[in-house]
Amino acid sequence: MDKFLNKIKLIQANNVLDVATGRGEFIPLLKENLRNYNKIIGIDTNKKMLEKARKKFENDSVFFKQLPAENTEFSDDYFDVVAISNSLHHMKKLQAVLDEMYRVLKPEGYFLINEMIRDDEQTPAQENHIAIHHWAAAIDRKRGRFHGKTFTRKQIEEILNRSRLDNIDVYEYSHKINNPLDEQIVRDLTRKIDQYIQILEDEVDCKKLIERGEVIKENVKRVGFASAKSVFIIEKK
Repeated sequence: MDKFLNKIKLIQANNVLDVATGRGEFIPLLKENLRNYNKIIGIDTNKKMLEKARKKFENDSVFFKQLPAENTEFSDDYFDVVAISNSLHHMKKLQAVLDEMYRVLKPEGYFLINEMIRDDEQTPAQENHIAIHHWAAAIDRKRGRFHGKTFTRKQIEEILNRSRLDNIDVYEYSHKINNPLDEQIVRDLTRKIDQYIQILEDEVDCKKLIERGEVIKENVKRVGFASAKSVFIIEKK
């Protein structure tokens, strides 16, 4: 992880955009590691998430707007840095989103992508993270929300090959968990899975999703949980 953070520390930025910001969870990494910045703008379509994000950054040069990622209100070449974290697989119109991110990025600006991947020799505990994520995505789709599976590293690289950016640096990392079978982690996860199962029991035609959740829960109890591998990509326009 230090390798790509050291690269970010060299970036001087005026305006920074965080796409699909959610609760603003990626913004602290930008704030703490960019060499400098004037303002950071996070955009998302989820009003409740944005309200939570605003409460986190009330006294910072961080602002939030409710905007779709594929059709923002910003002018061409406005941002020095455009970032998207763990949201590529949430985008129904992914190419349109990438085109829009390219449009608002200045020449010589930086495009940062942080994305969990589902392949590349993961441990059984990491496989549980992927399974939980994909199960949650299936629940979202059942409720009518677009939420795709996470990509493989190759798929992400193929997506980037269609972009008009170059100078691509790709770093792979995972957050270290010393004990995948830590009692607190296992307890919290199984409780969360049970909560989702309880919700599904009140909905129609969810038997397979419930069974899948029960299997995942038992696997977490058996081998634990660890963060799946991610890729961090830095591209220059």
